[in-house]
Amino acid sequence: MSGQIFISYRREDSSAWAGRLSDRLKNHLPSNKIFMDVDTIDPGVDFVEAVEEVVSACDVLIAVIGNRWLTSSDRRGTRRLDIPEDLVRLEIATALKRGIRVVPVLVEGATMPEAGELPDNLKALVRRNALEIGHTRFDADSERLVNAVGRALEKVREKREEKERQEAEQLQKEEQERQRVEPQAQVPSSVPPDAPSTPSAKPDAGEPSAETTKVVDPRPQPAEAKPVEPKPEKPAPAPSGGTGRKSLSKPLIIAFEVAAAVLVGVLIYLAFRSSKPLPNQTASVSTVTRNSPVFGTPTVEKTAAPTPMVAAAIPSPSINAASTKEELPRTALDDATKDRPWVNSLGMKFVPVAGTQVLFSIWDTRVQDFRVFVEQTGYDATGGMDSFGKDGWKGRGATWREPGFKQGPSHPVVGVNWVDATWFCSWLTEKEHAAGQLPPGRSYRLPTDAEWSTAVGLDHESTGSYPWGEEWPPPKGAGNFAGEEAKNDDWWSFLPVIEGYNDGYARTSPVGSFAANRCGLYDMGGNVRQWCEDWLDDTRHYRVIRGSSWCDSDPVNLRSAYTWINEAPANRSPTCGFRCVVARESSQ
Repeated sequence: MSGQIFISYRREDSSAWAGRLSDRLKNHLPSNKIFMDVDTIDPGVDFVEAVEEVVSACDVLIAVIGNRWLTSSDRRGTRRLDIPEDLVRLEIATALKRGIRVVPVLVEGATMPEAGELPDNLKALVRRNALEIGHTRFDADSERLVNAVGRALEKVREKREEKERQEAEQLQKEEQERQRVEPQAQVPSSVPPDAPSTPSAKPDAGEPSAETTKVVDPRPQPAEAKPVEPKPEKPAPAPSGGTGRKSLSKPLIIAFEVAAAVLVGVLIYLAFRSSKPLPNQTASVSTVTRNSPVFGTPTVEKTAAPTPMVAAAIPSPSINAASTKEELPRTALDDATKDRPWVNSLGMKFVPVAGTQVLFSIWDTRVQDFRVFVEQTGYDATGGMDSFGKDGWKGRGATWREPGFKQGPSHPVVGVNWVDATWFCSWLTEKEHAAGQLPPGRSYRLPTDAEWSTAVGLDHESTGSYPWGEEWPPPKGAGNFAGEEAKNDDWWSFLPVIEGYNDGYARTSPVGSFAANRCGLYDMGGNVRQWCEDWLDDTRHYRVIRGSSWCDSDPVNLRSAYTWINEAPANRSPTCGFRCVVARESSQ
């Protein structure tokens, strides 16, 4: 998604909330896409024009409304909203006037003002659906805000692309029509060089000249054929060496570039079909993201750093085991049980899960597993992730090797996106097929959303249970979440934790540190969130992510049925990893 966000707030009313929301949004968007105010206007600049210029360039305006937003007064006692030059009034009025999406955000228990309490150019604000954000449910509430902003930006992008497409088509039609009606330049008749000619009948004329020689076209001519003279108002043919046609307009050029992008996607698809991982391919980080360190949404912003990768064009290994027409011979994979897992070349253990036709890795892919993949292929899985240290987020620069906190070889790899995980599965499939370690007709891939639900214990997508059962807070040893152990971390001073629960790990823990579930799988709740194979919906912009992580504490986010949204395939986050399954390859 592309687009910009403007956060409107009153300093004496809600500056702390605005800053906190800005930090959360920056986990999903590049910082240069978010504007908080225009109080840095240069001297001598008309601030009314400056406000209109900045706000008009944005696609969404977030109006943060606290308890003093409506009644705040200047030093003379005049209510600020009654002053036409008040910056907050100008910001919101400009957005409403220009049809920009305005999202009222109510903080500190504030309520939406009534129309009679607002100046005329702000009365339309009361018709906007407001979002309440509180301290105790900040994670869930801010998540809703991120999702709402993401959907708004997506609609803006779609409308902009549709408008550009229509303009390109219209210009193309006009160009074709112009070429159809444009008079053609005089072109010599295609008469064979040996066609007969009739000289002038003048006596003693000698050799006929060009003026006295008539070339007869031997082809049948219409009975009353008359020469067609160009209309005087039409432009003359272009001089020699030129085409006389208009240059292509910018929308047409955009259309051709889109066609070229499609061609690139096809080439990437063909490359993937050959099952050869491409080294040094890093997914781009784009505008609205969901792999933020806290929310699991890195950016889908198009930065200049890593080489972008068309994730949507990358197919995954087969998903539907039922589509296999050919019966595969029985192998050691088929004899695996929860007590006797099948072990692959990297030491990853796989067990069958009743209700699915795949074998699940009993734990998330580890740092040591992913390191082998990178070292053997040269794959570049870096870029687009915020550094996460004891002092909080430090901007871009973190990688799966150094996410901002200590990781051992047996810890789950983090900072990997859906594209990275898919290439890992493809590489491991090809590697073990070549070595005879993975039986023919089998391949590695990510679990589907439905398979993950079955593995976590959701037979009918119940929303009322947790991976450990029904009780809250979690019982001792339930998993790695944001418990009281996080209070020793300075960064957690303003974030909620699960009171009464302590798992001993402020960040990630080694895989298998807590009890397995009934299927023999570890960390299906906590430690890291996990990429799934599916697209989130038919828009095909986001991939499904399931499970919770070491920084999650909200009861809603920890439920087994919870699905993280706005997870673009290129997003990287210190809270997200992946788990592999072994599946039968499709016959298609």
